[in-house]
Amino acid sequence: MSENPKSILIAGESGAGKSSCLRNLRGGEGVLYINCEGGKPLPFKNKFKRVTIDDPEEIFDLYQQVIDNPGRFHTIVVDTISFMMDRFESVHVIGSANTMQQWGAYGQFFKTLMYEYVAKFFLATQSCWVTSTLNSMRTLANFLTPCLSKVR
Repeated sequence: MSENPKSILIAGESGAGKSSCLRNLRGGEGVLYINCEGGKPLPFKNKFKRVTIDDPEEIFDLYQQVIDNPGRFHTIVVDTISFMMDRFESVHVIGSANTMQQWGAYGQFFKTLMYEYVAKFFLATQSCWVTSTLNSMRTLANFLTPCLSKVR
């Protein structure tokens, strides 16, 4: 797989500084920062457009808005994937009348995000940041590798 210097995955233990490393990201006005951790603030001043989501499915609408309106954002940061997936379980699986169906939806959620939304954003801008805890690294790697291959 060829390198794309504008695409990056940041993974590490909780508190390791994944979000802090965004401090040096240039062009802050063109960064959409999607906070999946209940509005947890970044540890530095920035000019990012910040959006907090509570229901993980909201991320599809955000990506679609960016895809439909090219030029405003050159970078999307999702902080963090693992928390977003935990929220999916809490919001859509637990307490569902059909938990088996919702676990199936859970299994498809990340694939849909990567193939239908992130890949289209890559095609339009070739720039994306994803932060994740180490526990999600294998899951992310399994889905990002084929996704990036298809984009090229």
